[in-house]
Amino acid sequence: MVCEEKLCSTLAVENSLEYLVLGDLYQASNLKAKALQLVVTNMIGIVNQENFKSFLRCHPDLALEVTMTRFKKEESED
Repeated sequence: MVCEEKLCSTLAVENSLEYLVLGDLYQASNLKAKALQLVVTNMIGIVNQENFKSFLRCHPDLALEVTMTRFKKEESED
């Protein structure tokens, strides 16, 4: 839990994909939720990052979760 709190405090757009993967891998639900929201909110900039293609290839389930969360966010804003 201490590690999860530390990672949450250093969460940024630049590391949000990596932290999303870590949160999922280690069942750190708070880290995963915060990283997911950061990714969803900053999708336009994130898709242009070098590591985004690798993320899509290596973590298709998480990529789908990001996509579904983004769609739900857009629906709730309408």
